[in-house]
Amino acid sequence: MIKKVLIVAITLIIAFPLFAQDTLMQQSLRKHVDILASDTLEGRGEGSNGIKKARKYIITEFEKAGVKPYRGKYEYDFSFKSGAVRALSENIIACIEGSDSVLKNEYIVIGAHYDHMGWDEKDKKMIYYNGADDNASGTASIIEIAKLLNQNKNSLKRSIIIIGFGAEESGLIGSHHIFTDSIIPPSKIKCMFSIDMVGMYKSNDGLTLTGMETLKDYKQIIELTKQKTPILIKKTTSNIENRTDTRSFADEGIPSVHVFTGFKSHYHKPEDDSNLLDYEGMAVLDKFMYELVNVLANDVKIEPSSAFLAKAKTKGTFYFAPYITFGIGSSSNHYPDKFYNAKSIFAYNAGLAAKFSLSKNVAIQPEVWYESSGSKIESGTFRTNSLTIPVNILIGTDNSSDYNVFVILGGYLKNNLFGEEGGKSIDYSDGYNKLQYGLSFGFGFEIMNVQVKFIDLFNLTPLYSNPAMDKALEKSFFLNIGFKL
Repeated sequence: MIKKVLIVAITLIIAFPLFAQDTLMQQSLRKHVDILASDTLEGRGEGSNGIKKARKYIITEFEKAGVKPYRGKYEYDFSFKSGAVRALSENIIACIEGSDSVLKNEYIVIGAHYDHMGWDEKDKKMIYYNGADDNASGTASIIEIAKLLNQNKNSLKRSIIIIGFGAEESGLIGSHHIFTDSIIPPSKIKCMFSIDMVGMYKSNDGLTLTGMETLKDYKQIIELTKQKTPILIKKTTSNIENRTDTRSFADEGIPSVHVFTGFKSHYHKPEDDSNLLDYEGMAVLDKFMYELVNVLANDVKIEPSSAFLAKAKTKGTFYFAPYITFGIGSSSNHYPDKFYNAKSIFAYNAGLAAKFSLSKNVAIQPEVWYESSGSKIESGTFRTNSLTIPVNILIGTDNSSDYNVFVILGGYLKNNLFGEEGGKSIDYSDGYNKLQYGLSFGFGFEIMNVQVKFIDLFNLTPLYSNPAMDKALEKSFFLNIGFKL
């Protein structure tokens, strides 16, 4: 009995400080978010008094924790065009110097944007977009992670840079200025973490690390970290999140990870308030990030994955992406020598595609389809089944982004395999053109791993090779959906 009591007592003695530490961190996180996402900060819109208060608060917290400024100052100002005026903002940068004489010259960056969408007025009432999850949660997290790292700075071989990014909501402008203003040499940064929207750990069933696979041996890195701080990793990916500050760093060839718990908060809505966040989950996440940074800060070598390195060498201007595609639509015969056109029939296709990006705004996309198309004719239905090879140029917005739109211009070659005309099989050796070519044009968009195209095909080769037959040219329209493999 005495033995059991002693075991329980020892367990409580060991567990109580850990429990108390967790409770204190949760309380600190809640305090930070309550202040940063309060109405008095006016939604932290650029140019407001509220965002100035946010900057002052972050700097004060760094000073209280003993986290030193980068190169002697915390604030690095920049300007940018917003509508018809130029706006001013600042990046807040702190640094924890590593203890190794060589590795301290290499940096791991942890960042979070502290701005949000400001306020609006409706029916003479002020409406504040307080942005508790987006991104007071990330800002609170970098403050607490910086505290932990600074308390144990003697164990860090590499240096850690902590950044509060300004003007993220205006187009990732603050993180972009880190490099355009030559504030931190990109060659010294080994990896970067953007902590953006991390207040919904339980609601989203875990943590997503978008871009974690840009680091070589990422699985071992995660497992080493989880041994110290268990956490549920919902997903890791190799793609860079282009809607947060990871993009600016990845464009410089730096492995970049978006630390994220999902969109179950009131994203970009006035209801995104501090009382809705999961502070217990945030504490778990912040301790995980602290341990992850420790693992990386003391690793002998941090390397990008081979796939990310290959893309970084070309500055993202050339890459290859395969797709499986499906399309539905309609087709009909066009008679240029007549005053009428035929009625349309259902058409479909399925196949494979590959997108080769030639530059930021231009890509070439060859495809191979099995296509079934045709037209209504006087004797019934004319239908061909073919192997179709479209080759299109896509011109549009940044095609390396997860979200882009484009126009389609190109052509195609069609090899007719078999078909029927009015219920009879077509003999392509007698009066019909087996090989045809034509033009393609349309528009489309891409969201994450899904590509949607609205595309018109217009045959330039007549269906009939027999000059005695009416000149008939097929035209088709397809809604094609491609899934990136």
